[in-house]
Amino acid sequence: MKGYRFSGLANALLLALTTLAVFADDQRVVDDPAARQLLKAAHEARHVWRNFPGFTAKLTFMQDGHAVQGTVTVVGTHEVQVQIADEKARRAVTEMLRSLVAHRSAVPFEQGAGKYPIAFGTPDQHPLGQLLQLGDSFRSAYRIKDGHIRQVIRHLGDTKMTITVLEETQTDDGWLPQHFTVALSLIHISEPTRQ
Repeated sequence: MKGYRFSGLANALLLALTTLAVFADDQRVVDDPAARQLLKAAHEARHVWRNFPGFTAKLTFMQDGHAVQGTVTVVGTHEVQVQIADEKARRAVTEMLRSLVAHRSAVPFEQGAGKYPIAFGTPDQHPLGQLLQLGDSFRSAYRIKDGHIRQVIRHLGDTKMTITVLEETQTDDGWLPQHFTVALSLIHISEPTRQ
């Protein structure tokens, strides 16, 4: 299996260079066919679960040095059931696994990012590639390099979530992220001062 791996220093630099793309609420994204094709090709190069039956597994959830054990059942690509005595841990594990299952599901491009306008962002020679902007309610953006999605940025209220792929591997039917970071940052929007 082929993949790529960044050194420790490169990882630190990539995290430090996460995109500075913060879009105004009223920014309008005008669809660009070349940008749309670039994102669609990268979307289709991902490894996804096709006809996935699901699985059941034992799990150990660690948080703040405390381990909780339980089981998880994933039914196809639609249902996640977590059995853990600790309610807070159950909610956290369920949320993480739902995200994993959603990202591995074979959703056609046209039903996901492809249903929104897509445009190139400002060219900036970013090490993670070309910036693409979506005209969705999350003001989403992607960085594409070598035909792969290297970064996803979404705005969730006053929080910006940046997912950066650090390592991936080639499977029989597409690229699968192995290591990635998720960074959350508060977006401070100051109100105009009246004088």
